[in-house]
Amino acid sequence: MSWRPGRSLLLLGAMAVGLTALALAWAPAVAGAALVLLAGLGLVVFDLFDLRRRMAGLEIERAQPARVARGREFQIQWTIRSRRGAAAGELRDQWPEAARPRVAQLNFVATPAEPARLAVRVNLSRRGDFTFGPVWVRLRGRAGALEWQRRFEQTFEVKSLPPLALDAGTLLKARADELVLADRSPLARRRGEGLEFEMLSEFSRGDDVRRIAWRSSARHDRLLVRRYRTEQHGELMILVDRGRLMGLAAREDGSKLDAAVDAALLLGSTALERGDRCGVGVFDNEVRAWVPPRGGRAGWETLLEALYAVECSWNESHFGRMFATLQMRQRKRALVVVLTDIVDEATSPGFRAALATLGRRHIVVMAALQTPLLETAAREPIGRPRDVARTAAALRLLRDRESALHAIRRSGVDVLDVHPGAVNSALINRYLMIRHQSRL
Repeated sequence: MSWRPGRSLLLLGAMAVGLTALALAWAPAVAGAALVLLAGLGLVVFDLFDLRRRMAGLEIERAQPARVARGREFQIQWTIRSRRGAAAGELRDQWPEAARPRVAQLNFVATPAEPARLAVRVNLSRRGDFTFGPVWVRLRGRAGALEWQRRFEQTFEVKSLPPLALDAGTLLKARADELVLADRSPLARRRGEGLEFEMLSEFSRGDDVRRIAWRSSARHDRLLVRRYRTEQHGELMILVDRGRLMGLAAREDGSKLDAAVDAALLLGSTALERGDRCGVGVFDNEVRAWVPPRGGRAGWETLLEALYAVECSWNESHFGRMFATLQMRQRKRALVVVLTDIVDEATSPGFRAALATLGRRHIVVMAALQTPLLETAAREPIGRPRDVARTAAALRLLRDRESALHAIRRSGVDVLDVHPGAVNSALINRYLMIRHQSRL
């Protein structure tokens, strides 16, 4: 807590200084200065006891959601109750750097009969865990001689999640928008002898007569047989690179890593919805997180918990350690999706060798997220000499990247070279194709 002089005290101080200076020429001014100082002292004592009494009767409550969507506004509310007379002052809440606006500073008046209710709308520009608070309250003395500031430990932990992870409607819409391979495709379901009933269809030569649905056939006046879908519960491992290349801007609302996290959550949700099990690994130069495949609601919660707070580390990614961990821990055949990017052929041999080794046991898909800034730099018009160097550097990086991806493709790895904004569609379609071909 801290004290500072109010307007009345500053005014009286200025008057005392003026009268003291005047006393050099007019002696009676000394008595006036003394009276002013005594008045100021009286006001200070009055405000001191008054502010202590009112601050002791002050209560603050905060209300805000524990989970919010990144980039979307949410509301913070404060209720200020004064148990000992009217209290007028200012509230200031301490917010994290990712919050917009950066600070809340609001005036209030609270009485015993009517508490002050304040509200501000705010959004968080990044994913992760953030702490709001503490709250500082400054009360003004009724005599205006003092102001007293006190800290209230009203802290609150907030999880900022990708929007599609928080809002079920957004997730379902995003998934529906990306499922361009319809499940009604002829490859979508295999007919077999599994335990999961799929449909009734007309009897044809070669069908097992034991599968004839006699009652349905009688109602429709034709022979109908029961079709069953072979139950498939595959495993999906999503590996997310959080190295330095993933920190580059990719969209108006985030980096390539943000796009990778969104794609991983959408792909994982799609797989879990279809009965598959999903796990995740996060890496840079070390393995930062490992979640083995799980199914159902538990699988979704562990996937979300592992990904929502992932941030770029700005380290050079070391793919071999992540893949060695995968080989050791993931014994069952799985679809392995790697969300990453690569610069040139010089950095790809180890990556290529690790992917080739993985491909002997698992189905490996590498989603290489492009850097839109490079494409923009390569296409911008040349107006000055330095623009030539910029364009040449961008073209060289794009060429080296394409050579590296070509070398990885030659090793037998399925590579998706995609814009961050299109990675959702590309990944879900590739997953559905692999699943429909019964390779998973």
